[in-house]
Amino acid sequence: MSYAATLEEHRRLALLTHLAACLEYASNSEILLDVLNGLRIATGRDRLVGTLAWLREQDLVSIEDHEGFLLVEATARGVDVAEGRARVPGVRRAAPKAR
Repeated sequence: MSYAATLEEHRRLALLTHLAACLEYASNSEILLDVLNGLRIATGRDRLVGTLAWLREQDLVSIEDHEGFLLVEATARGVDVAEGRARVPGVRRAAPKAR
């Protein structure tokens, strides 16, 4: 697997993990962009929008577009993937929780 593909799998999991930890499983695209870049997963706005569209196609998130300001909410399936209860090809597998 290429570095770019591995990075994208990490990006997808990081987004789902953040949403799963948010109140109401929701956040906005600006915060998500800051989260990814804060984790040193270099991401621009175009890449973020593409990744979110892919996650929506997999039924892992829903997106509301408010004139370019995106509100993103994890679906139940997306939370399951973030917490390691489900797997989706193209999303890095969540690590087991420490006990």
